[in-house]
Amino acid sequence: MSKSLNALARLRALALDEARRILAERIDTEAAAFAALRDAEATMARERQAAQALGTGDALVAAFAAWLPRGRAAIARSATAHDAALAATARARAALGAARSAAEAVDLVIAQHDTAATRAVGRRAQAALDEHAPARKTPARRRRPRPATARWRCPGVPWPCPGRAP
Repeated sequence: MSKSLNALARLRALALDEARRILAERIDTEAAAFAALRDAEATMARERQAAQALGTGDALVAAFAAWLPRGRAAIARSATAHDAALAATARARAALGAARSAAEAVDLVIAQHDTAATRAVGRRAQAALDEHAPARKTPARRRRPRPATARWRCPGVPWPCPGRAP
């Protein structure tokens, strides 16, 4: 195998490792964004439940009404961040697939190169054997005798010719 194929295989392996690392980071980011979205929604539910509780004074309801736009904005920001994290994870998965394909292609080329080299070695070994082996004479092909009961056939006629003797 040539040195350039070895170098290319190492580069593809490094690119594959880098793509795996990036995908792991994107998955962690996606999980954090999902947790932030879940926390923002839980905070909204808690605040709404506190404002709807019996015996809640007008001041608490007014505070909830003042906080509500910020709570909705936090949920929207968290949802946007989660969507962006999902998209980044999808891109990282696609990049990992491309890196795997490139690494497999290099491995295939290396395997084909190795197979061709093995075949070439086999051909050279066979040529050396053929060169040193004594030449064999093949016997001449003998004609098989025709049985005595065979009848002559006329050319182009599917049945035996009546006028010819065997």
